Amino acid sequence: MKEKQVPLRRDPLRIVSACMMAVVMMLLVISTLFQCLSIYAITVGSPDVFSAAGWLLPVWIAALVLLPAAAIINPIVKKNEKWSYLPLALALVGAALALVVSLTLRDAFPVQAGSNVSINNQQGLSDWKLIYRHLSSVFAGVLTAVAAGLNHIASRNQRIRRENEQYESVYDLGDQPLFADTEKPKLKRSQKDALRKEKN
Repeated sequence: MKEKQVPLRRDPLRIVSACMMAVVMMLLVISTLFQCLSIYAITVGSPDVFSAAGWLLPVWIAALVLLPAAAIINPIVKKNEKWSYLPLALALVGAALALVVSLTLRDAFPVQAGSNVSINNQQGLSDWKLIYRHLSSVFAGVLTAVAAGLNHIASRNQRIRRENEQYESVYDLGDQPLFADTEKPKLKRSQKDALRKEKN
């Protein structure tokens, strides 16, 4: 009679990580699109922003490369305990760079009423524009780092569980007594007399 196979339960940490990565992908699609458009618009319309801060464009491009790279690498190495540090590090560095870019752009494009817009509209980066266009990439980086951390913990737990299942005690003595009985058994008087006679 065949034994029933117990269905394998998915690790809840990996489920949470997968859900986070689904959110990350949506955030990255939106934020990367808007930021590529922003780079083009600044290059054409306000090149003085990049000339004033020469570091801004390279840092911006680095953030745009690191965040998607971390999001792509994370599912690939999610079952490797050591390599799961790579997307975590890339995501944190990318999020930090994206935050620096966002704060710089907020200062470079303050909210103001323009002469070529109606009185109810505004130019510049409002809080909402800053969040969904630029800070969304920061959120994506943080979520990717958390997801990579969860994958690392899940891989570590799986390794420990596997090692415990394969562990065999080196000191397994079975039914043997721990210490041998070194004391001589006490002899009866008749046995002692018999031994004396044999020696004589």
